[in-house]
Amino acid sequence: MSSRKGEGNPSVRVPCSFDLGVNTGCNSRCRYCSFWRQDHQDLAFELIRKFFRGIVALGGRGPTVNVVGGEPTMRDDLPLILAEGTGLGLNMVVTSNGYRLAENAYARQVVGAGISQVVLSLDGFEQTNDELRREGGYRLVRAALATIRDLAPGVNLGLLSVVSGRNISELPDFIEEMLEGGVVDNITLQALTNDLGSTPDTPWYLSNPLWPSNLDEVEEKLEAIARMSEISGGKLRTSPGQIRFWKHYFREPARVLQVRPCSIGDTFLGCNPQGNIVLCPFLPPVGSLVSDNVLDCFYSAAADQRRAEIAVCRSACNFTVNCRYELLSGAASFRGEKREHQSV
Repeated sequence: MSSRKGEGNPSVRVPCSFDLGVNTGCNSRCRYCSFWRQDHQDLAFELIRKFFRGIVALGGRGPTVNVVGGEPTMRDDLPLILAEGTGLGLNMVVTSNGYRLAENAYARQVVGAGISQVVLSLDGFEQTNDELRREGGYRLVRAALATIRDLAPGVNLGLLSVVSGRNISELPDFIEEMLEGGVVDNITLQALTNDLGSTPDTPWYLSNPLWPSNLDEVEEKLEAIARMSEISGGKLRTSPGQIRFWKHYFREPARVLQVRPCSIGDTFLGCNPQGNIVLCPFLPPVGSLVSDNVLDCFYSAAADQRRAEIAVCRSACNFTVNCRYELLSGAASFRGEKREHQSV
């Protein structure tokens, strides 16, 4: 690795959000994800500890670590991982399908590690959700939500729902029941995008059975959801502007462009289950915890190269469609068109 030539350079921003992939295994069979097809692999605990210490060494403000998989609750030592992070002053969040958190004893260990938030996945009511994810999954997640609420009322409970042609018709009613009924504290939506195992620029949506066909219904339901977001007081965390942008995205996905410059290299740092450090999940890693430390990876020549590649990237990937919509503010999102949605 090179010397940390970017260290101290104000143009290289230390992110405040980090993703830690602790394993590749998954106990769900989501129709829009291929993670469960991978061979099971756990990231070594010592490398996890090294990642946490590297985050602290970077010196970001109030760093949040999102613990993901695969499915992180498949690890029996997840509570130890979380306690290691909270013990170093990191804000620990668990993103899970929630199935194992329906077990009172395991859930007690997880929330007892001092985490601040749990985000579980539901894509609609029981029949729809279980068709998309796993039979019996809906009831397990509802049980997990009730268990966590009972064990740790102070832990923020969130839901993550993927918008697709299969669930769009019921999403407004589902969101209303989850929020107004106090089942969860907040909901984040994501639009259906390419699987992380595929290339963003391929026309994957043409053969995807979950891509919506009734585009008029999509626009009607998305508009209803956008209005819900406007009056939700932040409980529906996806902004009205982003939701309305998806009307264009679902109607003409090939025309959606990434905004230049993309800031993922400044706002995100991830460690995958192989121990690789990445600035973008679609680009090669900038180093490995097996041989390097986080500081050297973050300030390396490889990282500078990735930032340069990110700055000119025009791929319409999961990150731009779902995670960093604010980058679209004030910029054209379609070829040759002026923006019709100016605010988010």
